[in-house]
Amino acid sequence: MHALHRPYLPAALATTVTAAVLAIVLTLLTANTLSDVGAAPPSAAAPGPPAAVQASAARPGPSTSPFLRSPFTSLLTVPVSLPWAPDSR
Repeated sequence: MHALHRPYLPAALATTVTAAVLAIVLTLLTANTLSDVGAAPPSAAAPGPPAAVQASAARPGPSTSPFLRSPFTSLLTVPVSLPWAPDSR
């Protein structure tokens, strides 16, 4: 038997190529499906201008909503003292 004789190589290569093609096709199908999620259907498009909505009546401002504020806001407002910097008193 020759040192480079590998009878399983064509089967392994075919399996690898099949898996790669399948992964690429599934990825492209998923990306195409997800890109269509946010698009409005053509029948829902209104020909006229959209109605104006009062911002204060629709939702609270960013300073009052706990979901719109950053959890790090209080940490960012406190000045950081550097231990190696000389005191500036």
